[in-house]
Amino acid sequence: MDFNFDEDLFGESTGRCNLVTEDYTAKNCEQMWFISDDVTSNEEPIQLHLYRGDTYYYKKDYDNALKYYLLAMQLLHANNLSLKRVIQDCVARCYTNLAQYKDAETIAVQLCEDSYYMEQKTAALNLLLSVYHAAGKVKEEQNILQQFITLQPTNPHLWLQLAETYSIESSTCVPGRSQELLETVTSNSDCEITVLSDPDSQIEKDAATELLNVTSVVDTVRRYTTLLCKWASECNGYQSLQVISCLTAARILLSSVEHSVVSFAKERNQRLEKEIHERILSMNISDKVFEVLRQLTKYIIYRCEDEGFTDGNQIPKNLSERVNRKFEEKWFPWLQFLDS
Repeated sequence: MDFNFDEDLFGESTGRCNLVTEDYTAKNCEQMWFISDDVTSNEEPIQLHLYRGDTYYYKKDYDNALKYYLLAMQLLHANNLSLKRVIQDCVARCYTNLAQYKDAETIAVQLCEDSYYMEQKTAALNLLLSVYHAAGKVKEEQNILQQFITLQPTNPHLWLQLAETYSIESSTCVPGRSQELLETVTSNSDCEITVLSDPDSQIEKDAATELLNVTSVVDTVRRYTTLLCKWASECNGYQSLQVISCLTAARILLSSVEHSVVSFAKERNQRLEKEIHERILSMNISDKVFEVLRQLTKYIIYRCEDEGFTDGNQIPKNLSERVNRKFEEKWFPWLQFLDS
């Protein structure tokens, strides 16, 4: 079937025109062109101030970096909330490096309170974590790490950081406290703790198989609490058990991704695993006690790994309160018996 059209209907000739293209010439900018205050540019003034702030920050000139970040903040439209968060983060990091920790903390806390999604919350927690770490506020840093781990329980690096906070607490704990705990545990009948006549012989059983068969981790914890408390009394206290539990969690998580990482990441993880192992050995824990803690930690990790949040999920505003009540109860369940 033929279709014939009258070209006059199109209103213009079908003849092709030859377009003349010009060679593209990229703009050649001098190095650090944006530093001068009298620079002529099509860039937005806010962006120029951010360029300057970033440059001075990486030069560790935090006073000038802070100056330009604050100038950018003054020019920012009130509705540009995403860029506002970025600039506030920059300002807080400048305050931290200038040892103005109170100002940095105020900004970081506000960012945490105004966070509703995973990306926002993790960025704000990371900022607050760096502020408390720089200020030497160990307890506050520990609390933030607990919140972080509640959101990302399979992040081994967070567990390593948490281990450090417990390690600091362990080095400053009151001598004799662990012995008091041991006496309390073995004499308090309300805890329904079974004091093993020969705990070592029972621990030599396959702990992994046993834990897979129990219905409640509390039952297993209760069974081995006396041994854990005995070891704690001979060392630096129950904080040492927390240190080892955190280190063990990190090692388990690194091992779990061993076959899914390659190249430098695999080498880094293997090196980190070795360092963790050496750190645990340096704490002089017996193989039997370590096996108990390892199996308990592994069991709890796999029970709790589905409770984390994913990107896009809204973060509950009462996260801090929930963590304060539940974190150690969930991850260190043997504490409830030691403190009873």
